[in-house]
Amino acid sequence: MHGAQSLWAYLYDDTTRWDLLFETSLIVYDILNDDDEDIRELGSEIAFTLMCGAGRETCRSYSGPEAASRELLHDMLPWARATHSAWQKGIARLADTSLAIFLMEPVSRILLRVNKAREDLFEVEKPNLYLSRHDEARRWAGFLKGLIGHAVSSESTSRLGAWVTEGLRSLAAHIEAEGNSALDWTSNSELFALGLQLIHAADVLLFVSMQQEEWQCLGSQVATLLRELSQGKRGMHPYWDGAIEELRSSFSVAFASLRSKVDRIWSQDLAQWMFCDFE
Repeated sequence: MHGAQSLWAYLYDDTTRWDLLFETSLIVYDILNDDDEDIRELGSEIAFTLMCGAGRETCRSYSGPEAASRELLHDMLPWARATHSAWQKGIARLADTSLAIFLMEPVSRILLRVNKAREDLFEVEKPNLYLSRHDEARRWAGFLKGLIGHAVSSESTSRLGAWVTEGLRSLAAHIEAEGNSALDWTSNSELFALGLQLIHAADVLLFVSMQQEEWQCLGSQVATLLRELSQGKRGMHPYWDGAIEELRSSFSVAFASLRSKVDRIWSQDLAQWMFCDFE
């Protein structure tokens, strides 16, 4: 542990090495979320030793893997903000893709694959049974919102916007077509998680649109698609509906001082947004 602690302090003490510190933090985070309980426990010991011995003035509780991974994700924000790749890697983890962000799989294609898997006799083994995809999406959305104003990549944001807008449209069409029968998406954990990933990604885009003028059109488009999804109640999972309402509420509270701007983005009258390219 001493050698690891020395390496961590070496990276922590020089901001020019914070990109390496961020990569090291991701490795520790993955250990904390391994599907082997013994490895997770070892990860919490590593995280406690590293984070509490790197010259920090305070040390949060790193007791247990779940708390440690949550705290680490928060505590790595300072050096993530100094890292060019943090925004891209955060998006990839939110969307649960091993592909490069410019190859993110369209949601329409994911839905086709999920439908096919539902018809198969044997279920494909999940790569990590410990990780909850929807909890991960929520965590990484919070991480990405912590980067806004520091390390946001325009190209990656544009690609995330394309993925979310296509995804929300495809999801709404799927719900409308499938309805709410006993064997469709409401009993499918993959679709449940996918919906929440899209909602949390939309949350990130809304926050970006409030803080960076160039993304206001995208923010309005995303808000419109969320509203249309939640209003199409037939076959809508109540947890999704609650997540959208919570998103809207927290968004409005976070930007209460910019009420007119918030109202404009959430407005149901799209005439004022005709200068935006919604396709």
